[in-house]
Amino acid sequence: MPHLPPPKPIKLVLEKRSIGGACQTRIKGSAMKKSAFLRRAAGFRPDEAGGMTIFALIMFLLMIMMGGMAVDLMRYEDTRVTLQQTLDRAVLAAAALIQELTPETVVADYFEKAGLASQLDRVTVTQSETSRPVKAKGRANLNPFCMHIIGIHELPARTVSNAEQSVDNLEISLVLDVSGSMGGDKLVRLKAAAAEFVTTMLQNDPFGRVSISVVPYNAQVSLGAPLRQKFQAVNIHGVLYVNCLELPDRRCCTSNA
Repeated sequence: MPHLPPPKPIKLVLEKRSIGGACQTRIKGSAMKKSAFLRRAAGFRPDEAGGMTIFALIMFLLMIMMGGMAVDLMRYEDTRVTLQQTLDRAVLAAAALIQELTPETVVADYFEKAGLASQLDRVTVTQSETSRPVKAKGRANLNPFCMHIIGIHELPARTVSNAEQSVDNLEISLVLDVSGSMGGDKLVRLKAAAAEFVTTMLQNDPFGRVSISVVPYNAQVSLGAPLRQKFQAVNIHGVLYVNCLELPDRRCCTSNA
């Protein structure tokens, strides 16, 4: 029990009023009520019991709040890592030059198999003859459990992944049939197709990594002047600047019979 100070003497105030020639006397009770309240309040002033309990309750609430925020952050990081790993695997498979499916189909299939189809944002492909760069983006919006109390109602997870497979120093030999069987408009169409092929390949090679050699053939093969100089050949055609070789049968054909 807290020690209560001795009560102080109460002062009574007498008030006289004259109403209709009659004199009335009354005692003011406000002083009495005020003194009783002060006596009760003074009893709590020296009492310090329960102070640590209030402090402990406040710290307990803070610990619960911080623990809830930590759980929200762990859920967010788990969602982001899962999304990033799925995106990395998908773009690596989509960027393979031997992949027969379109990159968009490959990435979408990976996300569907992982149960993340709704979290695929977009897929960007820059296709060329020697490379296939693939860029994909993912997004996920996580609803936190405890961060609402500090005004955070959504945790957005954004991921990006890039992959590219390319062929360096591509060498192409374009072998063209110019024999008699290509007479008429066949040879005309052959020239147009060959020119279109060469143009397409070189226009999609900004780094100059593609080289194309044209090898026309009939009964012989035209080697070109630099390569023909490697052989001891004679001008069998009787025409200058023609670099076709025809090997004798004894040089290319043998019989074990």
